[in-house]
Amino acid sequence: MIDAEYGDSYCAFLKTSGDLYVSGSNLYSIIGPDAENDYKKDYIPILIAQNVKSFSAGENHIMFIDNDDKLYGLGRMYHGNLGNSYHTEYSDFTFNYNNNAPFYSLDDVKSVVAGDYSSFVIKNDGTFWLTGSDYDNQLGDGDDSTSPHTGFFQIDDHKQDIVDAYSYGNTSFIIDDDGYCYGTGGNSQGQLGIGTMDDGPIDAGKNVFTRIAFEESD
Repeated sequence: MIDAEYGDSYCAFLKTSGDLYVSGSNLYSIIGPDAENDYKKDYIPILIAQNVKSFSAGENHIMFIDNDDKLYGLGRMYHGNLGNSYHTEYSDFTFNYNNNAPFYSLDDVKSVVAGDYSSFVIKNDGTFWLTGSDYDNQLGDGDDSTSPHTGFFQIDDHKQDIVDAYSYGNTSFIIDDDGYCYGTGGNSQGQLGIGTMDDGPIDAGKNVFTRIAFEESD
């Protein structure tokens, strides 16, 4: 086993062979075309993809990179988080559009992070890409609009300097190649660490990734 992660009522497992398995609920069409909506199959993992080298499990979507560095996704598409130009109604998931086969979205991908409603990608050339929901400005695109992005895009301030990213719920963080951490999105409890406790940095005029306000110099 190489990796194991969990989403909303499902778990995913990547074996050393490159086989990717999922167990649990299939409410968001993550497991397979023959699966019922609430599919358990004797409560054992089901093979969903092969030749996979890494993956990330979001709340109700899963993103994975194959051995050719191509990025694919399965699951709910309502927020545009698969990066495949679809923004569908709540009940429409990948089985309605692609016979539940994984959707291809990008080439030359080094790493991927699947959040609750978004996906972040670092490509082999070091460029940083993201897609999905922006209802609490968790994409940090500097736009006052909270409409979802339906395809991968770049943000002006961080096109090629990001080495890691993390997203959960309506809050996102990135780390640049100088070791600085930036946050954006929901901040009702001050969880961004940017020196305010506004309900989302847009209320403070900061609907972009903002550097964490550590007391020390870095």
